[in-house]
Amino acid sequence: MTKSDELSMRVHKQVAKWLIVCLSFVFLIIILGGATRLTGSGLSMVKLKLFRGVIPPSSEADWKKSFEEYQKTPEYIKTYKDRTMSVESYKSIFWLEYFHRLVGRFLAGFVFLIPFLYFLIRYFFINKVLSASLIVRLVIMFALGGLQAAVGWIMVQSGMNTSTLFQFGDLISVNPYNLTLHLAMAVVTYIYMVRVILSTWYHGSQREKQKEYGPFTSLSLILIIFAVITILSGGFVAGTKAGLLYQSDLFISLDALSVTDSITQTQTIFQFIHRWLATVLFLLIILFWSLGLKKLTSGRLKTFIHTVFAVAIAQFTLGITTLISFTLRDIETIALGTIHQGTAIILLTFILLAHYYSSWRIRRP
Repeated sequence: MTKSDELSMRVHKQVAKWLIVCLSFVFLIIILGGATRLTGSGLSMVKLKLFRGVIPPSSEADWKKSFEEYQKTPEYIKTYKDRTMSVESYKSIFWLEYFHRLVGRFLAGFVFLIPFLYFLIRYFFINKVLSASLIVRLVIMFALGGLQAAVGWIMVQSGMNTSTLFQFGDLISVNPYNLTLHLAMAVVTYIYMVRVILSTWYHGSQREKQKEYGPFTSLSLILIIFAVITILSGGFVAGTKAGLLYQSDLFISLDALSVTDSITQTQTIFQFIHRWLATVLFLLIILFWSLGLKKLTSGRLKTFIHTVFAVAIAQFTLGITTLISFTLRDIETIALGTIHQGTAIILLTFILLAHYYSSWRIRRP
């Protein structure tokens, strides 16, 4: 191996470590997004200010102006028209959405862009040890982040427009389809980043297809598909406030789908789909784990399969616990719902790792 090859492998591993930090920020943003939705904070920041918006209101006059802008929104008019909301109460919902947006900007402007430019200039143009394919992947990654931000703003605007918002009783929220699209973009970006990290980490290594692990590769791919669809169905459940229905019923009968009220029917359908998808996913994971017990004696793949099974048990339990205790704007519900969403991403991560290590045998040169 030449010194140039050694430098290339070392630099690619540095890039992978940096991307792991970026991935951690994406995970945090997903968690904050879930908490923002559960606390009803998402519509508290009315205007998009790419640069000025980084600085929050500081004086009482600034807070009053920001609050007056919020008072003109459909959410405030419909939800708080008969109740008194003080500036202090407004601050409590403002800060979470502000922090959610700030983390996204910090990720794009500092955690990602500055190191990317450093690696690009030093190792692509000067040392010339970074692969062109990795640069393309990083550009795609940045574009996905920009698209995600754009979809997020479209989602927020859907809650400001009376023709696109979702209303359930006195509750006003963003369009559930836009909300789920925003979640879908986050999940797609996350999956893409995991794949890029793995391929970059093992840059320069010899990879061979593990034919003997074919069943694990196929089944783990099915698990990925089911996990993503289940997460997105959870977005629809959250977006339509369907978690308020059938809290004491473990299973929903088909007869329940025939209710006449359109909103209740929509909520019931999404709740029905989400529960059965989660149940099927859990059963498939049990099958995946049983197969691992039977055919694997040791190794990294077996470790990941055990981890997938353990996280799936925790996630399934969290889902049931969140459902039966769900109360709007309740601290316990917010905590459980946020952890439930975060655990879903953790579960998806370990399924992705199991799929990768069942697909490839990696040999260091």
